Amino acid sequence: VHDFANPNQPRALYLPSGTGRRFRDDVKKLIEELRTVIPGALEGDEFRARKQRFEEEEKAHHNEALGALRDKAQKKKIALLHTPFGFALAPTKGGEVLEPAVFEKLGNEERARFKADIEALSAELAALIEEAPRREQALRQKLKALIRETLIGAVGLLLSDLREAYAEQPEVVRHLQVLEQDVLDNFSDFLKPEEGAHPGPLAELEGMPSFRRYQVNLLVDNEGTQGAPVIFEDHPLYDKLVGRVEHLSRLGALITDFTLIKAGALHRANGGYLILDARNLVMQPFGWEGLKRAL
Repeated sequence: VHDFANPNQPRALYLPSGTGRRFRDDVKKLIEELRTVIPGALEGDEFRARKQRFEEEEKAHHNEALGALRDKAQKKKIALLHTPFGFALAPTKGGEVLEPAVFEKLGNEERARFKADIEALSAELAALIEEAPRREQALRQKLKALIRETLIGAVGLLLSDLREAYAEQPEVVRHLQVLEQDVLDNFSDFLKPEEGAHPGPLAELEGMPSFRRYQVNLLVDNEGTQGAPVIFEDHPLYDKLVGRVEHLSRLGALITDFTLIKAGALHRANGGYLILDARNLVMQPFGWEGLKRAL
């Protein structure tokens, strides 16, 4: 399985015979259900209502602060203008904005007062504008917390059933706990439409969500084995003995992931017997050395 803390080193889980196949199928079914449950939870009326309330509260706060500054400016006969380049402050007379030429004809004392008031209001306006990104960030954090709170119930319900089913396998339970956290942290992947049946290992680089990291690679399946396994390898090449890591060609490069790890005879014979023809073994390049090293 994928190690979410160290993606380059997958983890091996040891399960009773037949449990591995069931676990693989259960996780596959879980991901399929999550791709329906997560979008559904974020489209529910309760979530939308709470999200809208947060956004309206933030908008009301912004409008209130801007309105208070506009009222303060009007008392000083200064207009707060919203231009294509942002906000601007301008002196007024009789409710009309003064043109630069008209402003220059005002008395020295009146012009000085306008300039002082505009300078003070500009400082307040700058503080209000600087506060906006911080408040937007705070809103995003609130929405993120709301999303996580909403999904914890939906995702946790599905995972709790699996944790209960594998309660006697502590390694599986720990893996499911980490998987749950990764799903919550990357919930947006489940909101994107799937492009193709199964995104490949380069899905992230191609801009598509990849669910391969949640898959279970069933390396050895002893579900139908009666007693200890007995494996006879008549062509004991190195990779047939110790296993191999397959690769896929993408954009001229060979790539791989944990789902492309394939078992060798030593894996399948673990806990039982491996039968080899000694002459064939020593004649194969690296076969004998690899077997000794593995043992």
